[in-house]
Amino acid sequence: MTEQENNGDGTIAKGEGRVCVTYGRNEIMNRQAVSLIRELGIDPVVMQDKANASKPLAQFIHEYPDISFVIAILSADDWVYPKGGKPPEALMRADQTVVFHLGFWIGRLGRERVFALHYDQRSFRWPTEYFDVIYTPFDREGLWKKELLGRLKQTGFVIQGQ
Repeated sequence: MTEQENNGDGTIAKGEGRVCVTYGRNEIMNRQAVSLIRELGIDPVVMQDKANASKPLAQFIHEYPDISFVIAILSADDWVYPKGGKPPEALMRADQTVVFHLGFWIGRLGRERVFALHYDQRSFRWPTEYFDVIYTPFDREGLWKKELLGRLKQTGFVIQGQ
Protein backbone atom coordinates (compact mmCIF):
# COMPACT_ATOMS: atom_id res chain seq x y z
CA MET A 1 0.00 0.00 0.00
CA THR A 2 1.15 3.54 -0.66
CA GLU A 3 0.10 7.09 0.03
CA GLN A 4 0.66 7.90 -3.65
CA GLU A 5 -1.23 7.17 -6.88
CA ASN A 6 -0.42 7.81 -10.49
CA ASN A 7 -3.19 9.94 -12.00
CA GLY A 8 -2.42 8.57 -15.47
CA ASP A 9 -1.26 11.97 -16.67
CA GLY A 10 2.22 11.67 -15.21
CA THR A 11 1.33 13.33 -11.90
CA ILE A 12 1.19 11.61 -8.54
CA ALA A 13 -1.62 12.12 -6.01
CA LYS A 14 -2.58 10.61 -2.65
CA GLY A 15 -4.32 7.22 -2.73
CA GLU A 16 -3.45 3.58 -3.39
CA GLY A 17 -0.64 2.31 -5.58
CA ARG A 18 0.95 -0.93 -6.78
CA VAL A 19 4.47 -2.25 -7.16
CA CYS A 20 5.38 -3.67 -10.55
CA VAL A 21 8.31 -6.03 -11.13
CA THR A 22 9.99 -6.61 -14.48
CA TYR A 23 12.80 -9.13 -14.71
CA GLY A 24 15.15 -11.13 -16.90
CA ARG A 25 16.09 -14.80 -16.84
CA ASN A 26 17.96 -15.17 -13.52
CA GLU A 27 15.49 -17.19 -11.46
CA ILE A 28 17.33 -16.64 -8.17
CA MET A 29 17.28 -12.85 -8.47
CA ASN A 30 13.66 -12.88 -9.63
CA ARG A 31 12.39 -15.13 -6.84
CA GLN A 32 14.26 -13.31 -4.09
CA ALA A 33 13.02 -9.88 -5.14
CA VAL A 34 9.39 -10.94 -5.65
CA SER A 35 9.43 -12.92 -2.38
CA LEU A 36 10.77 -9.93 -0.46
CA ILE A 37 8.01 -7.69 -1.81
CA ARG A 38 5.39 -10.24 -0.75
CA GLU A 39 6.99 -10.59 2.71
CA LEU A 40 6.60 -6.82 3.11
CA GLY A 41 2.85 -7.23 2.64
CA ILE A 42 2.81 -5.92 -0.93
CA ASP A 43 1.15 -7.87 -3.74
CA PRO A 44 3.32 -7.10 -6.79
CA VAL A 45 2.25 -7.05 -10.41
CA VAL A 46 4.87 -9.08 -12.29
CA MET A 47 5.15 -8.20 -15.97
CA GLN A 48 6.57 -11.62 -16.91
CA ASP A 49 3.94 -13.73 -15.10
CA LYS A 50 1.90 -15.97 -17.40
CA ALA A 51 -1.15 -13.70 -17.14
CA ASN A 52 0.84 -10.63 -18.23
CA ALA A 53 3.73 -11.86 -20.39
CA SER A 54 1.87 -11.87 -23.70
CA LYS A 55 0.16 -8.51 -23.19
CA PRO A 56 1.37 -5.51 -25.16
CA LEU A 57 2.73 -2.77 -22.88
CA ALA A 58 -0.22 -0.46 -23.68
CA GLN A 59 -2.72 -3.13 -22.54
CA PHE A 60 -0.68 -3.85 -19.40
CA ILE A 61 -0.69 -0.15 -18.46
CA HIS A 62 -4.42 0.11 -19.15
CA GLU A 63 -5.12 -2.88 -16.87
CA TYR A 64 -2.81 -1.64 -14.10
CA PRO A 65 -3.11 2.18 -14.08
CA ASP A 66 -2.30 2.34 -10.35
CA ILE A 67 1.36 1.27 -10.62
CA SER A 68 3.40 3.78 -8.65
CA PHE A 69 6.73 1.96 -8.11
CA VAL A 70 8.72 -0.40 -10.33
CA ILE A 71 11.54 -2.84 -9.60
CA ALA A 72 13.57 -3.58 -12.71
CA ILE A 73 15.78 -6.64 -12.21
CA LEU A 74 18.73 -6.38 -14.56
CA SER A 75 20.17 -9.88 -14.53
CA ALA A 76 23.07 -10.98 -16.72
CA ASP A 77 21.11 -12.63 -19.51
CA ASP A 78 23.17 -12.19 -22.66
CA TRP A 79 26.84 -12.20 -23.66
CA VAL A 80 27.62 -9.41 -26.11
CA TYR A 81 30.70 -7.98 -27.78
CA PRO A 82 31.21 -5.26 -30.39
CA LYS A 83 30.85 -6.04 -34.08
CA GLY A 84 34.28 -7.15 -35.20
CA GLY A 85 35.15 -8.06 -31.62
CA LYS A 86 35.97 -11.48 -30.24
CA PRO A 87 34.26 -13.62 -27.58
CA PRO A 88 36.95 -12.91 -24.93
CA GLU A 89 35.86 -9.25 -25.12
CA ALA A 90 32.26 -10.16 -24.31
CA LEU A 91 30.37 -8.53 -21.49
CA MET A 92 27.12 -9.62 -19.87
CA ARG A 93 24.02 -7.47 -20.23
CA ALA A 94 20.40 -7.48 -19.15
CA ASP A 95 17.55 -8.74 -21.30
CA GLN A 96 16.65 -5.94 -23.72
CA THR A 97 12.95 -6.10 -22.86
CA VAL A 98 13.79 -5.31 -19.24
CA VAL A 99 16.05 -2.45 -20.39
CA PHE A 100 13.15 -1.05 -22.44
CA HIS A 101 10.82 -1.39 -19.43
CA LEU A 102 13.39 0.39 -17.25
CA GLY A 103 13.45 3.41 -19.57
CA PHE A 104 9.70 3.41 -20.04
CA TRP A 105 8.94 3.38 -16.32
CA ILE A 106 11.54 6.05 -15.57
CA GLY A 107 9.82 8.25 -18.14
CA ARG A 108 6.37 7.51 -16.75
CA LEU A 109 7.00 7.57 -12.99
CA GLY A 110 10.32 9.38 -12.55
CA ARG A 111 13.64 7.89 -11.48
CA GLU A 112 12.84 8.06 -7.76
CA ARG A 113 10.03 5.53 -8.30
CA VAL A 114 12.10 2.99 -10.25
CA PHE A 115 14.49 0.65 -8.43
CA ALA A 116 17.13 -0.77 -10.80
CA LEU A 117 18.59 -3.93 -9.25
CA HIS A 118 21.58 -5.20 -11.25
CA TYR A 119 23.70 -8.32 -11.41
CA ASP A 120 26.78 -7.66 -9.29
CA GLN A 121 29.74 -8.78 -11.38
CA ARG A 122 32.59 -6.91 -13.04
CA SER A 123 31.70 -8.29 -16.48
CA PHE A 124 28.13 -6.94 -16.27
CA ARG A 125 27.44 -3.92 -18.46
CA TRP A 126 24.80 -1.42 -17.31
CA PRO A 127 22.24 -0.60 -19.99
CA THR A 128 23.17 3.08 -19.94
CA GLU A 129 24.56 5.75 -17.70
CA TYR A 130 22.38 8.45 -19.25
CA PHE A 131 19.18 7.71 -17.31
CA ASP A 132 20.73 9.16 -14.14
CA VAL A 133 19.48 6.02 -12.44
CA ILE A 134 20.78 4.72 -9.15
CA TYR A 135 21.83 1.15 -9.92
CA THR A 136 21.73 -1.06 -6.83
CA PRO A 137 23.85 -4.24 -6.90
CA PHE A 138 22.22 -7.56 -6.10
CA ASP A 139 24.80 -8.48 -3.47
CA ARG A 140 25.19 -11.66 -1.42
CA GLU A 141 25.08 -9.73 1.85
CA GLY A 142 21.53 -8.57 1.08
CA LEU A 143 22.22 -4.84 1.33
CA TRP A 144 19.97 -4.40 -1.70
CA LYS A 145 17.01 -5.40 0.50
CA LYS A 146 17.65 -2.47 2.86
CA GLU A 147 17.99 -0.11 -0.10
CA LEU A 148 14.71 -1.33 -1.58
CA LEU A 149 12.90 -1.07 1.75
CA GLY A 150 14.17 2.49 2.16
CA ARG A 151 13.07 3.49 -1.35
CA LEU A 152 9.62 2.00 -0.84
CA LYS A 153 9.17 3.92 2.41
CA GLN A 154 10.56 7.07 0.81
CA THR A 155 7.89 6.90 -1.92
CA GLY A 156 5.05 6.43 0.57
CA PHE A 157 4.60 2.68 0.84
CA VAL A 158 3.41 1.37 4.18
CA ILE A 159 5.41 -1.75 5.05
CA GLN A 160 3.99 -4.51 7.27
CA GLY A 161 5.87 -4.91 10.54
CA GLN A 162 7.69 -1.57 10.14
